[in-house]
Amino acid sequence: MRDLVRHGRTRAMLVDLAADKGLAGIGRAARAADLEIRVVYLSNAEEYWRLYPERFRRDLVALPMPDDAVVLRTLLIWKVNRDYRYNVQRADNLRAWLAESWVGNVYHITYARPDADPLAVNSFETTGWPSEAPSSLRSAARKKIRELAAVGHGVSE
Repeated sequence: MRDLVRHGRTRAMLVDLAADKGLAGIGRAARAADLEIRVVYLSNAEEYWRLYPERFRRDLVALPMPDDAVVLRTLLIWKVNRDYRYNVQRADNLRAWLAESWVGNVYHITYARPDADPLAVNSFETTGWPSEAPSSLRSAARKKIRELAAVGHGVSE
């Protein structure tokens, strides 16, 4: 990351990730410039959605990312140490998770995250595949998705 920043290969953007100028706009710009996206940093934006908006899922998967590109995210662990847990995930792995209808939010994807250590910088990599997720997680996720969708969560505006 440091080299990317040093060489002017990064671009910070303030956008609604589920809107037309968000991930969709980033994807259009990258394709127009014939560029692959190697790193996407989502910060903790995913934590604001109880259920992923349909457009966010679609636009994230559609980004021109090679399989070995990475998605970086943070997960809040404020009650543990007033900090974040840092996560990295390969693009091919993320696409597999988002292809599953029972995956409703970032916590379904990162279900195997380690416990937070209040004295450490907490980081982990998501390497497990959706097919490895426990059936109890899948069942609970499906039920929660039905409940949230019934009250309008997960619909892009």
